[in-house]
Amino acid sequence: MRHILNGIQNFSKKEFTSHYFFILLIFFIIGFFCIPERSLIHRNFYYIFIFLPALIIFLRDHSLKTVTHENLFLFILLFLLYMALSLGWSEHRTWNELFDTTRYILLILSFPLVITLALRNGGWQIDDLLWWSMLGISIVALITIITFYTNNSFPYDRLEGLGRTVSNPTTNANMHGLFAIIGLTFLVQNRKRVDLFLPAQTITLLSTFILCSYVILTQTRGALLALIVATSLLLILNKKWKAILLLALIAVATIASIELSESIRGLFERGPGTRPYIWLESLRLVAEKPLFGHGVATEIEFRFLFNGDTRTYGNPHNIILYILVHYGLLGLFLWSILSLYAIRSATYIGNTTKIWSLIVILVYCLTAMMFNSRAILASPNAVWLLYWFPIGLILYKSYNLKTL
Repeated sequence: MRHILNGIQNFSKKEFTSHYFFILLIFFIIGFFCIPERSLIHRNFYYIFIFLPALIIFLRDHSLKTVTHENLFLFILLFLLYMALSLGWSEHRTWNELFDTTRYILLILSFPLVITLALRNGGWQIDDLLWWSMLGISIVALITIITFYTNNSFPYDRLEGLGRTVSNPTTNANMHGLFAIIGLTFLVQNRKRVDLFLPAQTITLLSTFILCSYVILTQTRGALLALIVATSLLLILNKKWKAILLLALIAVATIASIELSESIRGLFERGPGTRPYIWLESLRLVAEKPLFGHGVATEIEFRFLFNGDTRTYGNPHNIILYILVHYGLLGLFLWSILSLYAIRSATYIGNTTKIWSLIVILVYCLTAMMFNSRAILASPNAVWLLYWFPIGLILYKSYNLKTL
């Protein structure tokens, strides 16, 4: 008992802060997969329980401000400020838009700082954050699969997700694919996790299988391509062509090709779909304002004829075209500098630690976003997971390596 009391007395505020943000950050990440997109619950959860406490700590803890001196953080800030500046040439220049833009910048800037708070002093590692998040999301994915196919034809109906992912199959697949590739990084690099009631590697294998199956059942080609590209990179970088893993992947692919033959054939028989039309319409809009774009607060509709019907979309289904339409060539230049520097930093981290998970995750996300796009300056949405999350992880690890 005396040792317990001494431990409680020696438990510092910084350790408590780390555990607090670590736990809440995991719940926040899982929330992307089970809370409706238009619901205020997810956003307000981040505001009240994560953003405001982090802001107070940031204002009081001067050591945390060293993270903001990292080059990657400065590139993030520069890109965000440019997007905010585009409000000046947007169609809707209102005080509400200015307030929202300022709010979004503060939220996004806080995200990597929250990751730092969660991992800096409590003994947690990036692997812990990724593993526990993957475990929770795989449970949600399994529940989703069972629930959906209780009332639909398995495996031919295209799997729809819970919460914010239900309305867009591509977003649904991309988000789950992110944690599928995270699971594969654990399996290939053989990094041990905490012991649970079952061996950690067994849990990791089951979680990864569920998430990979989920992506296949969504019948989304972009997410599958991103998963293949990232997995190939993972195997090449680690130089570990594990026979058992490869045989397992071949077995899964063989079973899937037999059981999902109609669905897989449908993937390719659908043809290119509407994306070429969306992209052509996007290029037309880019040509109108090529240098600076239409601005952050301009509502853009991508409208075109497809098989005799008028189709209207709210985004160009490609992150590069999205940036070009809204922020022009200058915006694309700043985003490219930020992304390339993040790739450089992740590569350096891999060379230093011999753990390549961050570069693999970033490559997956960048590939997936070539086929889907959401507002890059917004309150929590899919882009937070597919772009700002890996950027935040790389920023923290770069900072962490310098402080060792």
